[in-house]
Amino acid sequence: MCCAITSNPKNYAGCVVINNSDLDEGYLNYESRIKPTKIFTLNRKLIIKYLAKLNIEKSKEVLRNLNSSINIEDVALEE
Repeated sequence: MCCAITSNPKNYAGCVVINNSDLDEGYLNYESRIKPTKIFTLNRKLIIKYLAKLNIEKSKEVLRNLNSSINIEDVALEE
């Protein structure tokens, strides 16, 4: 599963702001926003390359925002 990411500076409800300090790998040209409520699936064969990898703390924040938006109580997020 994937979430939409935008570099548009507009704050969307539930969005999570990310920048290079939130990455374990890769680089962002601009501060960006993850939209946890915009979820889609992606066939691995269509991926040309990976641009970045979120660190665990920011990944948990994205999951908390997703859970909150669909009214799921906090669940233990394993590392």
